Amino acid sequence: MFRTIDNLATGTNPEDRVKKLEAQVTQLQKTVEDLQKRVVEMEKSGDVDELDLMKILEQAGFDTNVTESEPSAENPEELQMKK
Repeated sequence: MFRTIDNLATGTNPEDRVKKLEAQVTQLQKTVEDLQKRVVEMEKSGDVDELDLMKILEQAGFDTNVTESEPSAENPEELQMKK
């Protein structure tokens, strides 16, 4: 049984392993592109403090990817519990 660095089982068939690894590489490339676009947008908007904080968090190993579905301080109604 082959496994990737992050312990993802890729099967015993080398061809299957290659396909799964290629899919993982494609996903990682997309993530990198998205993060690069986000950094460029932040630099253009002047959110330097937020950018510096994100770099510190990334260096510490935290996931700084924020999804749109998370409640935010800008929308306090999202923070209220749904009944």
